[in-house]
Amino acid sequence: MTGQVKRAWYMTVLSALEQATRWSRTPKVHDFSQQSPDIFAFERMGENQVQMTGQKRHVMRGDYILLQFGQQPHLCQVQHIDYYAAPSDMWTASLLTD
Repeated sequence: MTGQVKRAWYMTVLSALEQATRWSRTPKVHDFSQQSPDIFAFERMGENQVQMTGQKRHVMRGDYILLQFGQQPHLCQVQHIDYYAAPSDMWTASLLTD
């Protein structure tokens, strides 16, 4: 398998696993409000949309991420998430803010 094909296969399997487990687990809250800024980055894409890149295992669609915008904490729900092949705990996600 070439690198491109292997990554596509990996993402397909990961997506299928996410779909299969989405209904069998309770959404988790991942607190990034006090994390060092070198572990994640986020950008507001609209009034209620955030694009985030982070590094933490076991973040899944439907989970919540606690972020700090200025002085205000915001609870954001993961709408879509894609994990990188390497490092395996790094991801990019679309979030919906409160």
